This record gives sequence, structure tokens and C-alpha cells, in this order.
Amino acid sequence: MTQQARTSGNIRFFQAPTALARKVKRPGGMWREQAIAEAVRLLEGVKQDCLDELDVLIGGLEAIHADSALSRKEILDRLDAAADTIITVAGTYEYVDLVKAAMCLGDLARGLQTQEERSSGLLRIPLDTIRLLSPKAEPLDEASRDRLLEGLYSLRQHIGVVPDGTVA
Repeated sequence: MTQQARTSGNIRFFQAPTALARKVKRPGGMWREQAIAEAVRLLEGVKQDCLDELDVLIGGLEAIHADSALSRKEILDRLDAAADTIITVAGTYEYVDLVKAAMCLGDLARGLQTQEERSSGLLRIPLDTIRLLSPKAEPLDEASRDRLLEGLYSLRQHIGVVPDGTVA
């Protein structure tokens, strides 16, 4: 491996070529547009499997919320982790409203951990909203989706949780 050096004043910088830098100089690579098109093609190839798993995960939210064997903290932690996964998968396939609802669930789960006196029954609202916005659910018109999300935002504001899950 060769290193390139450059000098700036009294400081000498050494830059070792990365594996990517070496590959770019070799023929046979792929142009950026080709790589993006290939990535999109691969994502579309697994989309149905991902949406099926997303549906299972959304169905599992109810089980987590109702699991009497778990402590309140464990329920909130698991709901927060599930919300994060929903955000990732739904975001990949551009289910924007579902991402927003899952973000609210995560915010509420984190916020409720610091508010012991609050009932976790408040989580019914984001759980139901996520179920209604699921890719496998009956599609809602835009006005209905907007009302659902506004309700989540109002709930989040009502209990004093800001979008990062901290309590205001």
C-alpha cells in the first residue's frame, strides 16, 4: 500500500488509499447511476418480503403492549425498538405517514418512561394509528391520514413529550 503525503505549513498529512479508491481506478466497476439503479432493483425484489415482515411487526405491537409478564419499562423499551424498525422499513419504501406515526410511538414510549404516573393506555392511540396506516391495511384518504397524525401530534404535545422523546 502506498501512502500519499502532502504538506501544509509544518504539518505533514499522510493519506493511505482506501479499498474503494483502489477499485475506482480499476476497470470493471459500476457508474454511480448504475449502482443506484441496481440497489433500487434489489430493494424492489425484497419489498414484498419486507412488507410482510412489517405487517408481522405491526401485529406484534399489540402483543407487546398487552404482555402482562413484562414490566412497564420493558414494554416501553420494546415498543420503542419496534417503532425504530418500523421507521427504517417504512422509510425505505416511502410510507411517510407510517414513519410519522412510528416516530410518535417512539417519542411517547421514551417520554412515558420518565412519567411513571402516566398510563401506558395512552399508547393505544399510536398503536391503532400504526395499524391503520400499515401497508396491508385498507388505504385511507389523505384527509383521514392527516387527522390521525394530527391526533398523535396533539397527544404527544398534551403529555409534554417533544419529538425526541424527552419531556418538556
